[in-house]
Amino acid sequence: LLSLPIMVSSEDMDPKLSVAVASTGDPELLSACLDSIDMARARVDVLVAVFVARPVSAVDVSELFHERPWASLVTVEGHPDIPQLRGAAMRAAGEGWIAITEDIFLADQDWLANLWRHATPDTDVLGGAVGNVRTDVVSHAAYLTDYGSFPPNRPAEAGVRALTGSNVMYGPEVSGRAGRWASAGAWEHVIHDRMAKEGARLRFEPSAQVDHNATYGFFEILAVRFRQGREYARDRLEEDGGGNRLVRVLLAPLLPPLLVVRLARVSARPNTMRFLRAGPMVLALYTAWVAGESLGYLAGLKPKG
Repeated sequence: LLSLPIMVSSEDMDPKLSVAVASTGDPELLSACLDSIDMARARVDVLVAVFVARPVSAVDVSELFHERPWASLVTVEGHPDIPQLRGAAMRAAGEGWIAITEDIFLADQDWLANLWRHATPDTDVLGGAVGNVRTDVVSHAAYLTDYGSFPPNRPAEAGVRALTGSNVMYGPEVSGRAGRWASAGAWEHVIHDRMAKEGARLRFEPSAQVDHNATYGFFEILAVRFRQGREYARDRLEEDGGGNRLVRVLLAPLLPPLLVVRLARVSARPNTMRFLRAGPMVLALYTAWVAGESLGYLAGLKPKG
């Protein structure tokens, strides 16, 4: 599945911190992401290595790496999903401190500095905040339903499992396991639940911020949320049996409005009007998620692939 980096940094470095980037999008998105990471690299006082994992079938981006010798490209055969790409990049990085993001995000200039500032012996997993630079209603609703629980104005918090896999750093004691689980297809909610059960120390730190930089069509993101809901149900079935599946399906119609209300408590401020404009779209996307999750429970556990 995994091929070694086809381009290796020409810089002679012994990095203390690595960045693993999952990439499936347009070269323009990846270019902007890498430029933002480069600015963040310049503001942290340790050497940083960057590994970008991308399907071998995706649009060729090798020119981007000729221009950026500090980054390495890892190509992955087949049709990998985001977790497999994360795992491939993490495997190339090794088992030190590894920060994870995707090509649809822009790193804040102090992203790496603020992650590294909290790379302490009492932290195993550090999740950061996610902002949004896109202003259209559909893309903002997509951001809210995926990353709205991690706004920059959320207070720092220890002992949390809910951390986004698109802005998270794993410490040396856990990064190897995280990479192996991701390579096997595990999303962050599975990885962080497993780590918490093993006694890992997880925390949220809003100063380590990335910004969502993707745009979507309505039906495109509706289909994505439906598929994510179905995959979430499959993960629950694999990890803990899914609890009472029938009860979950019967209660499903109640969930979308409840999820909107819960999200509003976290993300409606400071721009309440922007949240309200996206509200109907947020409800539609949560409905698609819940429909997919319900179908996943009804279908039961099926082999992946």
